[in-house]
Amino acid sequence: MIMSQIIFISHRTTDKDIAELLRDYFVSLGVNREYIFCSSLPGNDVNQKISEEVKEAIKNSCLNIAILSKAYYESAYCLNEAGIIWFSETQVILIAKSEITPNNMIGAVY
Repeated sequence: MIMSQIIFISHRTTDKDIAELLRDYFVSLGVNREYIFCSSLPGNDVNQKISEEVKEAIKNSCLNIAILSKAYYESAYCLNEAGIIWFSETQVILIAKSEITPNNMIGAVY
């Protein structure tokens, strides 16, 4: 796997369906599934702290996508992930669920 080709999708597990739709969309465009990292997918080691696997995926990503939701903002883990993304030089795409407006966006990612 060429690590610099990773697309990292940051999301709360409650928004897993959206992350899976994005993954499937990228695959339909020809992106190899192994180049898309979603922490909620089976086999990824996410518990109470940001795992080395997640750190490496963010560090070596060519694109970071954050799916913002009320649940995302309620998760210290997601906000920590967002902070790491904010410090990276990589492009970020923000996808906000309908409950998120410019008035209630919080954090460093935007």
